[in-house]
Amino acid sequence: VIPEGNYDLRWVWGRGMVSKYIDHTTSYDKKNLFHWVGNTYEDDQRVIVNMVCKAGEYLRIEGNLIVEIRKSKPIVLDL
Repeated sequence: VIPEGNYDLRWVWGRGMVSKYIDHTTSYDKKNLFHWVGNTYEDDQRVIVNMVCKAGEYLRIEGNLIVEIRKSKPIVLDL
């Protein structure tokens, strides 16, 4: 379980999957976020920006993967 907030994930090493579920009892085919993360294939993500995590959501990182997880900086619009 990840605390509520907005997060940035940055690829560090390896390749794997990042998935987010409503809670730990949610079935694996009911993800509300899914990305392949790495640098092996063209469609691999290296950065996931401003990922919204609500209270009780479950983040799962699988594979041979290391990611850095940081709180997102607030977005400020100067109009």
